[in-house]
Amino acid sequence: MPDSEGYMVGLTSHLEEPALAFATRARLMLRAPRLRPTFAQSFVRTSPDRLTSPAGFSDLALQDVRAAVDSGVFKTEDPRLALLATSGAIHAMMAGLLKDPKVGDQSCDDLVEMCLGMFGVPKQRVKKLAHTPLDPFDESDTLALH
Repeated sequence: MPDSEGYMVGLTSHLEEPALAFATRARLMLRAPRLRPTFAQSFVRTSPDRLTSPAGFSDLALQDVRAAVDSGVFKTEDPRLALLATSGAIHAMMAGLLKDPKVGDQSCDDLVEMCLGMFGVPKQRVKKLAHTPLDPFDESDTLALH
């Protein structure tokens, strides 16, 4: 397991609900350009390969998506397609954040809200998943990724 994935799992391992784990991981990833710009630059450059890789973030995210579908929270007939659309949006937002770091966390969470809507999550539930305060974490070590 790559260090980046292991660290992300460590930050979210206490989250038992797959939809919340997925949303939280997406929100944390979108904070990477502000907290770990070197990692974010590398991720943006290599994310097209990561999206089709059988391991790494895409595999972890697909597991979350399938579990959320199985639990009835996500409603999609094609979890991989929905994940590709979400991953593309996250990739584009991360690239944008690297160019304009003034974009705040609220915009990142709004993007996660839009992505969760693609999974058929009801609006009230989407708001909670995308905007619930994140657990406290050490921002100096967040996404300790290379």
